[in-house]
Amino acid sequence: MSKKLKKWMASEFRTSFEDAESCVVLGYKTLSGGTSTALREHLRKNRVDLTVVRNRVAAHAVQGTTFEGIIPLIKGPTAVATGGEDAAALAKAVVEGVKGKA
Repeated sequence: MSKKLKKWMASEFRTSFEDAESCVVLGYKTLSGGTSTALREHLRKNRVDLTVVRNRVAAHAVQGTTFEGIIPLIKGPTAVATGGEDAAALAKAVVEGVKGKA
């Protein structure tokens, strides 16, 4: 992947972070295709965005933002959920979606 493309991806991801008040980092490797689809549908209903992003791109995107503290959590296939009404609603939506209680 070219540097130009990585910079563009990081800037797009940074824009979504600048608008967010909170986020949840998920290990994406353990989610099957069906679980992933069900999770995304559930999150969409709760106005939560789920973004799967490359580790380096995510680290560059959050550097210098209020979410800089999540960099150590970004290892392996990673997804970041942002949005929801508040931090508690975001976390609840993600947990319910992962457990399949949609």
